[in-house]
Amino acid sequence: MWGRYERGGGVMGTEVLARFATAGADALYILTGQRAAPAVPMSSKPPLSADEAQIVDRYRKASKDGRDLISMAAKAADRELAGKKKRAA
Repeated sequence: MWGRYERGGGVMGTEVLARFATAGADALYILTGQRAAPAVPMSSKPPLSADEAQIVDRYRKASKDGRDLISMAAKAADRELAGKKKRAA
């Protein structure tokens, strides 16, 4: 079967192609020679709010020093909130 297919004398069936795809092969490449776009995993997280998106946008546009400062501020805020929760408990 495979020898005939490799010599151009046969056609790969959809079941065989589906098994290749299940094993991780790029079925589009096998059929057309063009790579499929990588699959983007679905996120279980909700979409960003407008405020969150603005913070992310500012982070991405910031210099390295700016990104470091934003990260330090976020970590400090997280520590402060964790401390308040412990005191409240």
